Amino acid sequence: MSQPPPPSAALGLGDRARRALRRLPPSADEVRWYLWGALLPLLPLLAFRLSIRRSSSIPWTAYDTKMLLFGEAQQWVLASGVAWLLARTLGRWTPRLSAGVWLGFALTLCLACAADLAFFQSTGTRADWEVLIYALRDLPRALPVAASEMSPARWGLLGLLCAVALVPAAMRAPQRGLWGWRALWVVLLLLCADEVPVPKGRYTRLSRDMRDPLLNTLGLDAIDRYYDQPLPPPPERFLPLEVGPAPAAAGIRPPNIVMVVLESVNAQSTTPYTFFLQTTPVLDRLAREGLLVDDMTAVLPHTTKGLVSVICGQWPYPTTEVFEARPDGLISPCLPTLLRGAGYRSAFFQTARGDFEDRVGLTHNMGFDRFLPLKVIEHQGWDKNNYFGVDDLGMIGPGVAWAASAPEVPFLSVYLTLASHHEYKTPAHWGKGLFKPYRGTRGRYLNGVSYGDHVLGELIAAHEAAGLLDNTVFVIIGDHGEGVGEHGRWQHDLVIYEEGLRIPAVLWGPSVLSRTGVIEGARQQIDVLPTVLELAGLEVTAGATVGSSLLHPVDGDRRLYHTCFRPGRCSADRVGPDKFIELYRDGSPKRFDLVADPGERSNLIPAGPLSPELVARREGVERWRKELLGRYLAEPERAAAARTRSGAPAVATWGGAVSMLGCAPWTGQAAPGEVSFLRCNWRLEVDEALRLRPVVRVSRGAQKIELPSAGALAEPPIWTWSQGEDVGFDLRFSVPARLDGGPLPIEVAWRGADGKLLPRAGAEDPWAPAGALTVVPVPDATPPVKKLPPPRGRPEVDEEEEEGEGEGDEEG
Repeated sequence: MSQPPPPSAALGLGDRARRALRRLPPSADEVRWYLWGALLPLLPLLAFRLSIRRSSSIPWTAYDTKMLLFGEAQQWVLASGVAWLLARTLGRWTPRLSAGVWLGFALTLCLACAADLAFFQSTGTRADWEVLIYALRDLPRALPVAASEMSPARWGLLGLLCAVALVPAAMRAPQRGLWGWRALWVVLLLLCADEVPVPKGRYTRLSRDMRDPLLNTLGLDAIDRYYDQPLPPPPERFLPLEVGPAPAAAGIRPPNIVMVVLESVNAQSTTPYTFFLQTTPVLDRLAREGLLVDDMTAVLPHTTKGLVSVICGQWPYPTTEVFEARPDGLISPCLPTLLRGAGYRSAFFQTARGDFEDRVGLTHNMGFDRFLPLKVIEHQGWDKNNYFGVDDLGMIGPGVAWAASAPEVPFLSVYLTLASHHEYKTPAHWGKGLFKPYRGTRGRYLNGVSYGDHVLGELIAAHEAAGLLDNTVFVIIGDHGEGVGEHGRWQHDLVIYEEGLRIPAVLWGPSVLSRTGVIEGARQQIDVLPTVLELAGLEVTAGATVGSSLLHPVDGDRRLYHTCFRPGRCSADRVGPDKFIELYRDGSPKRFDLVADPGERSNLIPAGPLSPELVARREGVERWRKELLGRYLAEPERAAAARTRSGAPAVATWGGAVSMLGCAPWTGQAAPGEVSFLRCNWRLEVDEALRLRPVVRVSRGAQKIELPSAGALAEPPIWTWSQGEDVGFDLRFSVPARLDGGPLPIEVAWRGADGKLLPRAGAEDPWAPAGALTVVPVPDATPPVKKLPPPRGRPEVDEEEEEGEGEGDEEG
């Protein structure tokens, strides 16, 4: 009779090791689930990588192709090994759960890798943690962006990956040659345990952005985020900016300021900077009649960050997070706030969604009285434009009507266009014009630029018809540039080259500007704020602006800083024509002479160690960026430290916990569907970390309408307040879309953690009055019903557009 095996406790160390090794090789069923499940999904992903490689114009060697495929294979085998061990552990208790874990892993990794490669094919850069967090933070608005890139070929690849990942579920386990399959598994693990060394004398043109698989990219990005530590900025950065009337402007009526921000328009795509390209005849005429800024650049190639640079005159928060839209998220007062002291009113208009990147909170922090986005004007029947907006013409009527509503009061109005934004789909009435010989993506982009120029002309004509051109200055500027494959990168977020940074800028106002011509010197978006202050007759009385007025010369050795939308990817600085670019993932910095090489094709840095000068420039850019991080992160703490304990009497107190010291509407008017604000002061009455939230209610006759909070950052963090301090926090709410004009009384109350309204001290009704505003309907404008004629110099429409994908990988 055979003896039972001894318990594990009775085995020696060698016996336990031998038993563990015997259990290590996969069984027949595990070969079916794990080995085939690891190898089969790899094939379509390798094919996708090869298709991207074939579309690239970079001459690659056979070794480059081998390295290209090796990265994906290494990722799959190593990730599969980890998943196999996890699934095998779970399989000791629940075999079905083990199989489910494996299939879920294979399918998830398949889709993630395919999405990452598609992202690379569309932008020239790989996805990372910043992209993932950015999308998850605003998923409902990120999905339409992703859907716009889904071609039939990509939908087919997606279906193929799903099918291949589930193939092992229908396969039978092999009955012969099991040990051969086990050996193959072990060999694959050993082969992919480390990088394949580059043979001596062999050179690879592959950048890390193309060579590394998804898991490597995420790992590198996690390391970059860990070491991206802020530095304390110099004390002078904390000095508040204050302005007052300039003596020379006494008795002079300040001019109206109309700012037109051209979405995703780089200088080289416009006529004033590329005379043979007749895309923007209106801008060209304004440049001849006004002041053309010869060399204007963006700080960071992304719309929200560009708006901060232009309107606030500050370098933006240098990461993907829209920190500037948070309460106390801006480090300096912006133009609407500074001009308000001189009697200006202000408004911001766009035909794109207002909730994307919390544009509502951003414009409120900037100090705008009104913000009219897509939700306010979409009912007027305008054509859809790109994936998150409508026709740019839709904002002209509301904007001019607002400006003309009080002609005796100077105004600042900002218009943000949309047609030239990716995916470059202009409204149906404009057509699909091509700028030959440009086709495909570049042709669509130039067509969008041309339509934006048409909108600019219509905006000026509308102001003229309303009698608003006298004593008005137009500031036309790009928010950032756009890459269409010049350096293997597309769109704008990581395009640190001139096509992504150099933008058009024109000042036009014959009745205000005393001269015409060209503004020379290296300029940046931060120069717009001091320029507008000078035009408005204001001067800085405390603090200092970061930029310099465009109306005065600048030093030829002025240093400009640039960074990318995603941290740890790229940055640059520039002194005159000497530009230094750091591509962190690529590992090879670049230096260009923008006079001799405006296309940035010839890298002037020789192979080998960097010179001390370039090392100092690299460290200077990093120090600038980290000090900028430190300045923004210090602002909420500085604002909290500045709170006072006034002991002012409470207007209302709820549940003995929180009191209202005062509350009034931020502005006296709002349109149906517009997000408005209540400017309130609060005081926490107890020393507890409470979880309460305020609610807003409006009245229309006998009807009471409780309004939801408008946005993720709309509710105050009351658990961070200290007892007895006066805390200013503005409550945002959305005016009901179906309301007629007239007064709208507003009330506030507080809800507890149980969802019930807290009782208000000394009153039966928990709702306390908080003022009223007037609902002013947006004026309707009739959208055009016929196809507009092409502007002068624009080629006729070619209906049979030839799509040239042109997507490529980043240059090594």
